[in-house]
Amino acid sequence: MIVKAQRVDARVRVLFIAVALALTGGLGLPIFVGNGIGYNDALAANNSGLYVNVWKCQSSYGRDLNQLLANCTIASDITFEVIGQGVYGPQTFVGGFSLSNMPNAVYVIKEYIPQGYVEPVVFCGKGPSNSSQTPPLSEVITYDGVYEVQLGDGEAVWCNWFNVPPTGGPPTQKVSGLIRAHGCPPGFDAISADIYELAANCQGPMANIGYTVTASNFQHTVISNQAGWAEFNDVPTGQISVNSEMPTGYGVMRAFCNQRNTQGESKGNSEYDVSDDGTISFTMEPQYESFDCDWFYAPAPRGVSVTIVKYYCPEHVGYNYGGFEDYSSACTELAEGVTFKLDSDSTGNPGDKDTDANGQASWSDLEADHYYLSELPEYAPQGYGRPVAFCGYYDPAATQDRQYERYDVSSDYRIEFDLADGQAIACVWFNIVRNHQEQPTAEPGATEEPGDGPSIEPSSDGASFTLIAYTCDPGYDPYEDEADPEADCPDTTDGLPFRLFNEDDEHEGETGDEDEGTVVFSDLDEGIYTLQAELPEETALAFILACESDVSSFEDYPFYPFALVGADGTVRLALLDGENLACSWYNVPAPETELATIIVEKQWCAGPSTTLTACESDTGGVVFILTPANGDGEEVTATTDDEGRATFEVPAGTYTLEEEEGTEPCFSVSNAFDDDGNLVVEGSEMVEVTLYNCGN
Repeated sequence: MIVKAQRVDARVRVLFIAVALALTGGLGLPIFVGNGIGYNDALAANNSGLYVNVWKCQSSYGRDLNQLLANCTIASDITFEVIGQGVYGPQTFVGGFSLSNMPNAVYVIKEYIPQGYVEPVVFCGKGPSNSSQTPPLSEVITYDGVYEVQLGDGEAVWCNWFNVPPTGGPPTQKVSGLIRAHGCPPGFDAISADIYELAANCQGPMANIGYTVTASNFQHTVISNQAGWAEFNDVPTGQISVNSEMPTGYGVMRAFCNQRNTQGESKGNSEYDVSDDGTISFTMEPQYESFDCDWFYAPAPRGVSVTIVKYYCPEHVGYNYGGFEDYSSACTELAEGVTFKLDSDSTGNPGDKDTDANGQASWSDLEADHYYLSELPEYAPQGYGRPVAFCGYYDPAATQDRQYERYDVSSDYRIEFDLADGQAIACVWFNIVRNHQEQPTAEPGATEEPGDGPSIEPSSDGASFTLIAYTCDPGYDPYEDEADPEADCPDTTDGLPFRLFNEDDEHEGETGDEDEGTVVFSDLDEGIYTLQAELPEETALAFILACESDVSSFEDYPFYPFALVGADGTVRLALLDGENLACSWYNVPAPETELATIIVEKQWCAGPSTTLTACESDTGGVVFILTPANGDGEEVTATTDDEGRATFEVPAGTYTLEEEEGTEPCFSVSNAFDDDGNLVVEGSEMVEVTLYNCGN
């Protein structure tokens, strides 16, 4: 925006003449001369040019040119750059400057605004270079110290450039800032890494990231360049915040900042918590003159997925039928309602899934881990034996053909594989007729090539299931690194009812009927069963661990615990014909809740003011209501006794207290009131509250 031009009095014209004299050494004013030609020289030679006087001021003086000229002083320590066709450069000047012999072109004048000053106040005028009259000067608008001007043939531009402090005070200290953006490789654990690991692994510069720095009366956004740098100047000291946008495809941001002085001495790197909106905040200490921050970005962890598709094979298809295409062509009958179990080494056990009408079951949004996919023998449809499995890895975000490879299936119908972040695996499971000549056999957990042994002949005896129940200490955490339930929870539990059932059979029993903590179910048919316990009311967690079988092996299953019991007290298990299965069951009671005691006493006082000696306890059965302040929980009531006291037993927390029917107390006494008038109580402590009601 250009402010309306105003005529400049003779004093301003004298100023420019004085400047011209300075350029030839007359007054010694700090003005640099481009190409060695001063103002008067430019006029005499009829040259085009730029002529800038630079000033420092103690105030903006209302942006009044005459006041600025009267009160400001010539500055010789401010750096300028001029860029355009007529300069071979950019050219740098310190203090005022003059440029002549310049062609018709657009020129950019950039001031590096000195510390403690704000956007300059600039008055410029344009006129013929051969004129003896100074042209009218008008205020022009700069941005970050930049002014752009069109210079025509035979034209000259004169400017008075005033540096002013912030409104309302003298110059304040300002600092510079540098932000460096680093990208981490896929799969790198940027969350747990320290700054040295981040620096060693995250060396890819991140361009085109927007950073916004906010301070007192300052807000500026810079986009990181190809080197990943974003630079800031003239940032006021004090509280500074930096906001970063999250790059597409990334999900982790970590930020470290340092502060330095001019001697290079630093405060040392500190990590700052990045808020949900991508902001960090820190205080710039006055002894430092710059800050630098390193931002590290890691790709968002992508969940992994597992898909299984199951087919029945006709009788003529055996274990050495060929490759994936051969089996796919021959086995076309989809298998619905077949249960598969997925487990992992360390990130949790996704559990069971049944195939749908398309023969498919899938798990998604899993963590990267080593996985085990099982169709236990008892899960297999009647008449079918060990399956043949083909699996193929793929990237769900990419378009690609899946390449299937054959996986070794153990005798307990299990395969295993690794999945990295963002990776998926699809497995096609072909059921082979049980009595096929090429049916393999193996030790439980083995992964031998199929077709190298006779078939397994199941026992004709009925199966049995033995369960020994234990109870752990309240709040016991079986997931702790050093947790060992077999050692930590040695006490058996009697009197715990269990029910074992499926569609065809049902059995009931109670621990302790035969041996301590033990219940036995015998004469069971082969099949999949649901085990259900009547859990005690205070139970927080239940799990099964340390199973042993004379048919199946569990020693190759490193996941822990073996099976987590559902909230309804149920867990599924499978029994083979003639199998003897024994497991340990662990109950974990909820942590014991410590209760605080709140005693409320109501006093009646005579008169409008309170004198404690004139007050008496109210023994009239007054009802008080205690309500959780956060709204999470039920209100409780208590009634005053013969001594005028109402007693509450409640868990630790913050509560509101009010009388069911009655007047508001004139004042209350308790050391448990917070600033909002709520009662704050800790576990097992006793809090006394006295409420005083004043008479008229």
